Amino acid sequence: MARSAFVTGASSGLGRATAIAFATAGFNVLAGVRRTEDGESLRHAVDRIHPIHIDLAETDAIHAAAAEVDRIVGQDGLAVLVNNAGYTLFSPIEHAAPADVARLFDVLLFGPSHLTNALLPALKRQASSGTRSRVFNIISWASLDAGPFVGHYAAAKAAFLRLTEAQHYEFDRYGIDAVAIVPGLMKTPFVDGATARITAAVTGLPAEGVAAYRTDLLHLASMSKTAGASLMARAPEAIARRIVGIAARRQVRLQYNLGVDTMVVVLMNSLLPFCLLRRMKFAMFGLARREKVRTAAC
Repeated sequence: MARSAFVTGASSGLGRATAIAFATAGFNVLAGVRRTEDGESLRHAVDRIHPIHIDLAETDAIHAAAAEVDRIVGQDGLAVLVNNAGYTLFSPIEHAAPADVARLFDVLLFGPSHLTNALLPALKRQASSGTRSRVFNIISWASLDAGPFVGHYAAAKAAFLRLTEAQHYEFDRYGIDAVAIVPGLMKTPFVDGATARITAAVTGLPAEGVAAYRTDLLHLASMSKTAGASLMARAPEAIARRIVGIAARRQVRLQYNLGVDTMVVVLMNSLLPFCLLRRMKFAMFGLARREKVRTAAC
């Protein structure tokens, strides 16, 4: 019988591409979506896809989705779980609404953690057949290199990376591999919509926030506008094929850094002193340097 994979955030971008790639590879795919129309679109795109409604910010929705997945896969169990769903919160740290930050961490960290735990019985059943199950957590190179105005996103992804490492050690006893996938920039709606979200963040700031951050945020919006056209931006289908390929390997590593820009970030952070990285980021992000005392000497 065909093995089963559950992919969250399958409505668009990398999640959709990954769901389709697993289905094309012969998996029975359970595609996590929030909207019925997205599920129907996937169902018509390729065979072997069954939409599952899930909202990672809602505990009841997580448990309901996990129960449905468990019922569908039955005694064969779940071979692959891809925790992909997510979004970015653009905001100066001092003006980020606590409720917005809490929801972000629910979707990026706590929700995937709860979902994985809820699906452990199904993952264990698959692993008991002699073929290891896989949990792929889609991280972000922001977990390796934080920038301005996405601090909470970077923090949530960094926590998710460390959680994946702990899962990697703990789940091994069950024949389950927890793997961190760290893709670089991709040509997806996630990137394309960044400019509008940043502009909206500016309009939502109080007067003192506008005075302090408007110029810097608009500079970030300009950067985001051209990011999708970068030569380093990969098609999500290419990353999805890599994920399916990793799933087929007999042995896997803890972390896969996919994309030239991700490798550049890793290399720069390992070789360059922080004071130089700091200067580069101030220049890259157009940040006003207002401090009177230098706090990061080489």
